[in-house]
Amino acid sequence: MTPFHARATTHRYMYCIEALFNAFFFFARASTSCISKNNIILKKVRVIVLRGNGEHFSSGHDLGTKEHSLDLQQDSYTSMGYPGPSGHYKMWSDLDVEMCLRWRQLSKPLIIGIQGYCIYHACAVMSCGDIVIAADNAKFMPSLVEVTTLPWDLALNTKKVKEILMMQRFILSHEAERLGLVNKVVEGGKLDTELQRLASIVAKGDPFHLRMMKQAANSAQDNAGYTAHIRSSLSHWMSYRWQWTEHQRMHPTRPDRLAPVQQALGEDIMSWSRAAKYAQRHLQIEGSK
Repeated sequence: MTPFHARATTHRYMYCIEALFNAFFFFARASTSCISKNNIILKKVRVIVLRGNGEHFSSGHDLGTKEHSLDLQQDSYTSMGYPGPSGHYKMWSDLDVEMCLRWRQLSKPLIIGIQGYCIYHACAVMSCGDIVIAADNAKFMPSLVEVTTLPWDLALNTKKVKEILMMQRFILSHEAERLGLVNKVVEGGKLDTELQRLASIVAKGDPFHLRMMKQAANSAQDNAGYTAHIRSSLSHWMSYRWQWTEHQRMHPTRPDRLAPVQQALGEDIMSWSRAAKYAQRHLQIEGSK
């Protein structure tokens, strides 16, 4: 942590289904520790930067590592009086939907750097960022309806949203920039440098002015229904996840992964992702004539 920006990282590996809770707890601990110290640290931090520690940003939710299973046993929603579906609903609401909505309202600017895979709930975390920079090898799969901001990220272009969700295809970095999912694409080796440079620029702004800018932009979305839509989408996810859980119970040999990564990397689907990249290149060539 420097006087101007705090940095957090997610720890993820290729195709490993790891929890995002470490990143969740970072912000929870950072907020409480800053408050307990009379905001001395908080006042020094002007910008928060979040990026992945390794080749990939995140592959999304944990679906059964030992660490996560232990957490669920220790903090069971059933033991807190929420058995069955009500417990699942409250857990996903508390730890996913409401957590992301709180991240979005952080009083400090949140800059996120994405490299490699950004799958399912990792895209929900990314959506909390005020400014997002992607490496040119970034691959986004935002087709998890538990917390889905894609209709808003794509300015309510619902036909394109449905294409991406229903095909469960990857959005490659340059298409993500064109669609407005990210602000800028840089070469992979320059991501850290660009994040540092951007954070230094933003940190020069007046902290209260930055906060008011952020609230003004977020309020525009909220007045149009952003937060209400995010919360209501959890019901759609709840219906699907309960069906998926029952299917897993009846067919225990089925792989316990929700994200169809291997299918999305297949030629039939990846051709759509690449075509969007070529369309961007064509627009650039036409514009230069």
